[in-house]
Amino acid sequence: MGYANARGDPENEAGQLVLVPARGEGPSLIASHAPGAFGRIEWIDEARMAVGYWEGDASFVDVVAVDGSRRAVGQGRLIGLMRR
Repeated sequence: MGYANARGDPENEAGQLVLVPARGEGPSLIASHAPGAFGRIEWIDEARMAVGYWEGDASFVDVVAVDGSRRAVGQGRLIGLMRR
């Protein structure tokens, strides 16, 4: 499971993306963002997720792998994924 958590201080926002494996292992930090925070997570497959995050008034989308690698998709809000 993936979780996003954030520091709720508007003057000092920061967010983390945490992965909790189903096998009972402890949680691991796979991505962080500051200033701003993650706002939405959509799993693409077992190894990747699309994440929406904000920085100030701008929103962005990245693809984050469970190994922590991250690839920018672009500016805009993540509203969902279209499945085929």
